[in-house]
Amino acid sequence: MASVLLLAEEETARRYADKLEPMQLRVESARPLQIRQIPEAVQQLAGDLNSSRFAGLIVTSARAAAAVKKAVDQLKARVPEIVYAVGVSSAKSLPEVARSRCVGFEAGNANALANLIMAEAPGPLLFPCGNLASDTLPRKLEEVGCSVKCLTVYTTGPNPDLSDDLLRLQQTCGIPPTVVFFSPSGVEYSIPILKTLGFDFDCAKLLAIGPSTEEQIKKFGLKCWATACEPTPQGVATLFENKS
Repeated sequence: MASVLLLAEEETARRYADKLEPMQLRVESARPLQIRQIPEAVQQLAGDLNSSRFAGLIVTSARAAAAVKKAVDQLKARVPEIVYAVGVSSAKSLPEVARSRCVGFEAGNANALANLIMAEAPGPLLFPCGNLASDTLPRKLEEVGCSVKCLTVYTTGPNPDLSDDLLRLQQTCGIPPTVVFFSPSGVEYSIPILKTLGFDFDCAKLLAIGPSTEEQIKKFGLKCWATACEPTPQGVATLFENKS
């Protein structure tokens, strides 16, 4: 049976494993990131949402969506009439009132979402994000005069247990030769450890959840075997259906 390593958070890995295991794949996972919500920033988010200064909200990650959910459910924040989200997982992590107003989640990446927003030109936008968020989307919007306030509501860093987790996997059943990376930061933190463990990149198949993750793989001088057309379990499953 072929095997695959998902370098993702536990909840994400479970969702993708549910899709891949029926395809006769043995799925292993390891968590490359340590993510922490910033309580005072979530308080600020609630204040900004209640200020009515923003015509819309931009959400590009499930963690940012979780901060919005906390601001709405626990701090009684109001949600703007328009909510832009990248990806289904981001949309699903929003509170119900925000999901009902959500558009653009089929865009799949920040560039595509920026094009959609520019076409609508809704007014000032609030963008809760992580400390490692790319500036691609706000920069592109601001170039055409769309005001965007970025607010860091969570931090992302390397999981201090990743090296031990991968070593344990190597010693028990071996690190699968096919690896799926779920974020540029996951690539950045994982590849040096894999190199230290002697992982054979020449014979490996490295898969990316999206274009920015693919670019990060290439920055290490490595070949990206395939990139999902959309950041969903089906998008990754399709890679295994189409590639051999």
